[in-house]
This record gives sequence, C-alpha cells and structure tokens, in this order.
Amino acid sequence: MKTEDESIFSFDLKISSIEDNENGTSTVNFELSKDFIEWFKKDQGLSRFSHKRFNSFMSNLMIEAASKSK
Repeated sequence: MKTEDESIFSFDLKISSIEDNENGTSTVNFELSKDFIEWFKKDQGLSRFSHKRFNSFMSNLMIEAASKSK
C-alpha cells in the first residue's frame, strides 16, 4: 500500500524555447500546466509560484540527469 509520500506524479512540461546566451550557457523556457504549478507549490511549501525556486529545482534535476547519463 502506498502512502501519500510514495505517490508518483507525472506532468507534461513543454520546452517552449531554448536561447543561447553570450557567455556560452543556455536559457530553457518551459510551458507549465496548472496541475504542475499546483503540485510544485504544494511540494515546495509555497503559497504562490516562485520562478526562482522553479529555476533551482529544474537546474538540480538537469544536473542529476546529466550525471546519471555519464
């Protein structure tokens, strides 16, 4: 039996654009569903959506995924 903490959530995140920056990095822009935004706020303990927190969250996920693919 799964507890609430063990539930698996799945959301579609659409990359709307990728911009190359002059310093060699890239900026990835996402389209987020209302369901994802509500889940993210709950997961992060936020009363309103935070772009700064989302950027940190996604950066950490991408770094983790890249390290696993090596």
